[in-house]
Amino acid sequence: MADMTYLEQKRKEVLKEIEPICKTLDIQDYDEYDIDRLTELIKADKDSRCIILPCKIGDMIYKIHDIEDKHIARYKITGIHLKDEKGFRGIKREEYLIVRGNGGYCSHIPLKQLGKTAFLSYDEAKKVCKSLKFR
Repeated sequence: MADMTYLEQKRKEVLKEIEPICKTLDIQDYDEYDIDRLTELIKADKDSRCIILPCKIGDMIYKIHDIEDKHIARYKITGIHLKDEKGFRGIKREEYLIVRGNGGYCSHIPLKQLGKTAFLSYDEAKKVCKSLKFR
């Protein structure tokens, strides 16, 4: 019983410390997180087993396809794919969003294209598309 009281006290101390950060970031229900889960996430991050994604499955993504015609295609994110490729310089990891277009076809968009030719908002894609010039 004494251990439980100690753990509960530690939990309250941690929650008190992270409360201002969570409020600043508008994170709701942070006090419902289990300390074991937070510990697991911290360990996974320390072991380089965590990837923080800029979006989630079900979100929409907008990709510039044709600079000359200013064509922006809309896709729904249906999956995330991590791919390890062996090359002469070792293993190279690539992260892709698996997306599905209006025609039902499936495609891959590398995460490194976000902010360049693929965007999480139509307005952002349109703004960048207008600034690009056809050569």
